[in-house]
Formats: sequence, C-alpha cells, structure tokens
Amino acid sequence: MENNILDKIIEEFKNILEEKKEPINFYELFEEACKNLKIDEKNVDLMSDVYYKVMILKDFLLVGKNEWALRKFYKYQTIKKFNDETMKIEKDSELNESESAKVDETLEKNPEKEDKIDEDLPIGIDDDEEEDS
Repeated sequence: MENNILDKIIEEFKNILEEKKEPINFYELFEEACKNLKIDEKNVDLMSDVYYKVMILKDFLLVGKNEWALRKFYKYQTIKKFNDETMKIEKDSELNESESAKVDETLEKNPEKEDKIDEDLPIGIDDDEEEDS
C-alpha cells in the first residue's frame, strides 16, 4: 500500500477530529475519512494500517472504547487518567498464574487445540507476522 494514501487518511483524521473537537469511534472516523477522500472504506488492509498508525502517532489519544481524539485537546492529568484506567483494565483482565498454567497444560496435552485458539484471533492478527517483525 502506498504511504501516500495512508498519510492522506491520517491527515483527514486530524481534520475531522479538529473540526468536531470530540472523541469519535475509530470505525466512524475511518468511514468518514474514506468518504471524504473517495477511498473504499471496506479495504480491511488499509483499515488495519491506519489503525496501527493512529496507535503509534502521538497526535492521537485513545479516550474510551475505541474512541479517538486529538491529544492536544487534553491536559496532562486527563491523559494520565486515561492511561491509568487502561492499565487497570489490562491488569484486571489478565489471566492469573493458575489459569495460565491450566491453558499451557491443556495445550501440551492437546496440541491441536492451539490451532483452534488461533482461529479465534481477530482478523489481522497473525502470529507468523509478529515473528517476522
């Protein structure tokens, strides 16, 4: 994919968020940006590339359930609060050690279950690609 298209969409994200001055769901943001730029919003590869770029750019801030905003509209303490809440959610959702051991034990006894687990991963997540990076 051309970086040119990706850069245009990112700029359009910034324009939309600047105009609305409120958080917007990623999918709605992507759909509106693609519509404005006359790009097919059903392109899953493009969507995943844009999502990745939004995640790593410091211009954007995740403020809720897939709600994105421009970081410049938030004070440091508010950003810290978002980050603290995100870390708490991640900590609360982690498997405890005994649950993790049970999963490992099940996979050792039944290696075919590992393939089933991979089938449950969301589209776009591929363990082989992560190893190549």
